[in-house]
Amino acid sequence: MYNLKNLMLEPATLFDDLKEKPTWLTPFIIVSLISIVIALLMQPAQAQLVVQQLQEKMSPEMVEQVISKAKSFNIVGLAITPLMILLKWSILSALVLVVSFLFTENFKYKQAFSIVSYSSLVLLLGDVFNTGIIYLKGIESITGPFDLSNIGLNVFFSLESTGMGMYSFLSEITVFAIWNIVIVAIGFMGMANLNKVKAGTASAIVWLVVVGIKVGFAVLGSTFSMG
Repeated sequence: MYNLKNLMLEPATLFDDLKEKPTWLTPFIIVSLISIVIALLMQPAQAQLVVQQLQEKMSPEMVEQVISKAKSFNIVGLAITPLMILLKWSILSALVLVVSFLFTENFKYKQAFSIVSYSSLVLLLGDVFNTGIIYLKGIESITGPFDLSNIGLNVFFSLESTGMGMYSFLSEITVFAIWNIVIVAIGFMGMANLNKVKAGTASAIVWLVVVGIKVGFAVLGSTFSMG
């Protein structure tokens, strides 16, 4: 709990403490448990999205069959959530490590993994916030995939005016994303001894690579669905 308090109040102190003995288990347990709860809460919202997208193409009976099969896959998804988090963190930590090599050689994979695990708690807060907003707006208001996405700068634009790529990018620019970039930068400063400019640059590069991949998948998914 001491580390969690420092993450919110004194992140520099947290990463100074973690430099010699990087840890990740506590954030992993918290992120896994809350992610499972969020997934459970999002199931009705996802079912509503399926109904909205398929009701004009399929009979009500067929739509119900699709939802029923999706529920079965969701059970499997819930069971492997911790494993998927570890896999995601492992890949992201490798990216953090590679980016760090642009500025220093005094950095290790276990330190990168520690930064990723603790900074993920900030993104988790974003997921909790977005889930709460969805329920405040009402599940019945869901008409498209972006109704389930992050609430970022995209709220000031329309999909038609920006296009799928830019709209997806704007949806990734959130308060929690900026907070996460700052936390990762502080992690670089404390664990890799980078100055503010290099740490901020390294953190921004990591974020841009991750967002670029997300936007790429969104554009591809849109292209295939239109096709």
